[in-house]
Amino acid sequence: IYYDNELTRQILPDFDVVITTEPLVEKLKELAGNHSVQFFVPENMDENYMAEWESQLPPMEKVLGVGAGVVMDAAKYVSWKRNIPLYLAPSAVSVDAAVTETIGVRRNGKVTYIGELYPEAVYVDYDLIKSAPININRAGAGDILSIHTALFDWKLAAEKTGEKYEETIAQQSQALLIVWNPQQASG
Repeated sequence: IYYDNELTRQILPDFDVVITTEPLVEKLKELAGNHSVQFFVPENMDENYMAEWESQLPPMEKVLGVGAGVVMDAAKYVSWKRNIPLYLAPSAVSVDAAVTETIGVRRNGKVTYIGELYPEAVYVDYDLIKSAPININRAGAGDILSIHTALFDWKLAAEKTGEKYEETIAQQSQALLIVWNPQQASG
């Protein structure tokens, strides 16, 4: 995972194809500058739609997803179907699709998780995330806070009442907090 300002501007020249969302297309074109990048926007994650959509994309050696949930899952789907390297740049902190290994598709209107893959890199571009609507990022802040407080409560309950405590699960949850607060890694 890489963290910095202007990461998206730095990485776009390395990609010929980017999966994104309509509100970001113009911004990404501006960030790409003179580099030739094609942008593709998935409409939804219906499994049948995704199979057809993916088959119409041009050839590519790797795929970058820049956006939120649907975009992250669509980029993961393309990577999985084509067996090519995956790179992700989340545009908000309200979803966890950039840090989960499965792909959420819709079958008969219900979410079904398929595949298992891991990105080569996740780019946390502070400027990109700050550009998301504030209510979207606030929703993600609630998720992060709930992980933080749940870990504290769980450990306290284990110490005071003998509740079962799983160190491995706690460490995995703690790692999610570090993804969104790299300063915590040193403290």
